[in-house]
Amino acid sequence: WLGNNARWIATQISKGNRIFDIGSDVNRTASQYYAKEVEILTKKGFSRVRAGTVTIGKKSFELYEWIKTK
Repeated sequence: WLGNNARWIATQISKGNRIFDIGSDVNRTASQYYAKEVEILTKKGFSRVRAGTVTIGKKSFELYEWIKTK
């Protein structure tokens, strides 16, 4: 599945789709899938920029957008 996830994020980048991230959950360890996405985005010259807050259910999260910086 890790390979599928890597291909999926690479496809989103190549299509020019906006990529959002709700950040890490302090109550959980980041998954290998999330770590791979961060690795790919960083290698492709993207940086995570705060875009606001989003509420999912009753919980609020910081919302980030990955922006091409290089």
